[in-house]
Amino acid sequence: MVLASCSKTENQYNLAPEISYNSELSATFFTEGNSSVPNVNWNGSVGQFGLKKAVKEVSIDSDTGVISWSKKLSLGNNPITLLVFNNGGITSVEINLENEFEGKFMGTHGFSDPKQVEIDFKSDGTSSLIYDGSTSVEEESSLIENEIKVRFENEEKIYIIEGLVEYSQDKALIDGTIFIIIQGASKGIRSSLSVELTAP
Repeated sequence: MVLASCSKTENQYNLAPEISYNSELSATFFTEGNSSVPNVNWNGSVGQFGLKKAVKEVSIDSDTGVISWSKKLSLGNNPITLLVFNNGGITSVEINLENEFEGKFMGTHGFSDPKQVEIDFKSDGTSSLIYDGSTSVEEESSLIENEIKVRFENEEKIYIIEGLVEYSQDKALIDGTIFIIIQGASKGIRSSLSVELTAP
């Protein structure tokens, strides 16, 4: 466990609480989660926990100090300042809650002759594409806030997928376009694509 650094504000008669907390928390994309119970030495009367400022889709149990987050937690790093306080003072802890993008997305592409599309974003940062039964590997990708761009290749074709990662309480999807180029060709075909998360 990595122990978080703390800062304290104490009164002249009592000591502020002392706390050990993991400063790096990890969330699974589109999955509710929570932290463990922190280890606290109250140095006197038992107090409560709080957040210095609200963080979207994050809450804290004021009695136990357990931090919880919803499926809709923002992608990337979500900085949190945890407060622990009693009649002896206040201790603050800086925590990073990282929500990495991962999961398997599936859908169909095309109308007259629909093709099955499956994109697997793995927890190690790599991804793969299965398009109409043919597997391609990731060559290049970027994710800035909720905008994603990823390029896949195999011996026959290049696939470039661009879009927005969108999610509500009920579902998560990538809504955008797919650009398909035959290897060696100077032009390709771009069309709309929407794939939905089937497994985090």
